[in-house]
Amino acid sequence: LTTSVRCLLPNNQSPKAAQIKKCMETHALVDAPQTPPKLIVTLGNVPLKAVLNLQKITENRGKLFDSELFKCKVLPTFDPNSIIHNPKNYDTLREDLIKAREFILDQEEVPPKVHKELICSKEKFLEWMGLLSSDSIKSIYCDIESNGLEFFKHDIVSMSFTIELEGEYYSIAFLTKQPYWETLPENINKTTWWYADLDDKEIRDALQSVLRKPIEFHGGLFDVKMLWYKSYYVNQANDTMTKHGLINENVPHNLKYLTSIHNKSSTLEGKEEFNQSDEYEDGEFYKSPPTLLLNINIDDTYNGAILSTKFNKLLEVEKMTGFYNKLAMPVSRSFSRMSYRGIKMDREGIV
Repeated sequence: LTTSVRCLLPNNQSPKAAQIKKCMETHALVDAPQTPPKLIVTLGNVPLKAVLNLQKITENRGKLFDSELFKCKVLPTFDPNSIIHNPKNYDTLREDLIKAREFILDQEEVPPKVHKELICSKEKFLEWMGLLSSDSIKSIYCDIESNGLEFFKHDIVSMSFTIELEGEYYSIAFLTKQPYWETLPENINKTTWWYADLDDKEIRDALQSVLRKPIEFHGGLFDVKMLWYKSYYVNQANDTMTKHGLINENVPHNLKYLTSIHNKSSTLEGKEEFNQSDEYEDGEFYKSPPTLLLNINIDDTYNGAILSTKFNKLLEVEKMTGFYNKLAMPVSRSFSRMSYRGIKMDREGIV
């Protein structure tokens, strides 16, 4: 147990980058044991910067990193002192420390196997749509990527579906618009990617046959509006965001956060060619090369499908399954429709 800067700074001020660098150079390697530890847990922004040269603890907490300096794994999380100012950090910090304990004890969860395919032709697209729409498939997880947040103004740029069969996951993704990067004039090494024209009748009919099956989203309030505006009917059966709202209302409900807490791996993790995903802000993945965009899209449906199974069990533990099915999810569907087409109001009654 140690600190990034050993000296007490005047007025308990936060250390500057130069002070961190000097202290780490003087003490870090001397203090480190000769046998590398299995794991270092960094608490807060200062050790995150000192050990991993990273910033933004909220974005990086809960992940396992490799430390070249200490030759071991590093798991960043919040400074426990932050709980005083933001009590909602307690649950996150607790889950991160549980993850650290599981790693140390070799009790990490083995992630389900995933089979991925990036659709690159109309023939392959139609083949997969035929499989997904078959009677043998009972539940499908879906996610879209778009080039903006306004359903009446922006476009769907890619879609992904994930299904589970006998404990293994099968995920596909396909473009629905010409890749953004191919439209840039400075891109001289362009590669033409096939994309599904959502207005093409054969493609539309095949995709519609899938969307009529029970579909699960994460925050489907956004996805279904984008699809409705394209005149698709969507069977919005379930939503992992709505499920988690009944399980723990004190922490964020976004997919990235929930994945860091409940899932132990990613389809992108450990693949050097996909490390560049951190270069793009949420909502700007459409600017990434097609291979990266489609793999990010698949990662969302894969993690969402795993979360769905886990959340079903947690709803049972909380005795909230009936409430979710009879009230929470129907209300969520109503909010989607209200957000899309508006609601009638009694102006005179309101006044």
